Formats: sequence, structure tokens, C-alpha cells
Amino acid sequence: MTHARSLSLVASPVAVDVARLAARRGVVPSELRPRAAAGPQVRAELVEASGSNLDATEWRQVAQLLSKHLEKAARTGLGSPGSCQACGQSVRWVETQNARHMPIDPLPHPRGNVTLRRQGQGVVAVVHGLQQLPLPDEAYRPHRATCPREVGTRPRPNHPTCRVCGEPMDTRRHDAGETTHPCCDPRPEAARP
Repeated sequence: MTHARSLSLVASPVAVDVARLAARRGVVPSELRPRAAAGPQVRAELVEASGSNLDATEWRQVAQLLSKHLEKAARTGLGSPGSCQACGQSVRWVETQNARHMPIDPLPHPRGNVTLRRQGQGVVAVVHGLQQLPLPDEAYRPHRATCPREVGTRPRPNHPTCRVCGEPMDTRRHDAGETTHPCCDPRPEAARP
């Protein structure tokens, strides 16, 4: 019997239902932490949608079940399965249009800005700018948006940021005249064929 199956047998039925709901909404375990930036809001939305109040033990069960679901989704989806070196969460490694490797959360999310498309034998991740959201297709979030080690890491004052995603940029690239990350660059000529 697999660990996930045995966990679902000992977890409360409410925790199992909330974990399924969270997976359908693309929530990752780090977003369930009470001290996470969006943790209280995500928990409140799940409680409201499920109509159930959970105690601390049930929230831990939800996070464990969701983590097992992410592992399975990372193994079965497009891209290469892996895990984040900073937080240990399961991710999918994909290659962007600019031939950069990027980890994404394995579950689609309504506010995702990365779409995957088949190109030849492989898969290419297309990163969309904020002006293009919401996307009509199934979209994923870059793992950096949900990694507890990355979330809350904001640029210092007067530190250059990408004009597309707003994240900090390498100062050397910015000083060289670049205003976006290579994977965020919206210009068609920046994309590799």
C-alpha cells in the first residue's frame, strides 16, 4: 500500500475533501501555512468552499495529502519531475522559449502565467506578461511564486526589477541595458526557434 493511500485512510474525511479541493484549485502546501503571506486567505477560501472547519491536525493532514498529490502530478505531467532544492516541494522542470530551465508548480492555477505547448519531441514553456492574464488555456505558476524561501524576498530599494514580472533583476544585465528577464522578454525575436 502506498504512503498516500495509507495517509488517506487515517486522515479525517474532511481533510481528504479539503485536500482534493485544494488540488483542484492549484494550491500548494506552502500556501496552507498559517504564517505564509497568503496562508490565512487560502485557508479561509478553502473553509468557505468546503463548508468545514479544520483543526491544526487536519490542516497538517491536508498539507501531507496535497504534497503526495503534487509528487504524482510532477511525475505524470509534461516536463521533468524534480524537487525544489530550497523547500523540497515537488516541481516540474520545463524549458522556456529562451532555452532556460524553470521549475513550475505541477498543478494548474487560475492565476498561472506559464502555458506549456508541444514543440517537436519536447515541451516549451511560454511565460506570459501580466497584461495577458487571465489566460484562456490551462496555466501554471512558476515555483518561485509559491516557494516559501522565495516569497517575501523583495528587491531592495532602487534595485532594478523586470518590467514584465516585477521580480529583481541581475544588476549586471540591467546595467547592460536589459529591462526584462530573458524568460520574460515579450519580443518575438528574443524567442528561440
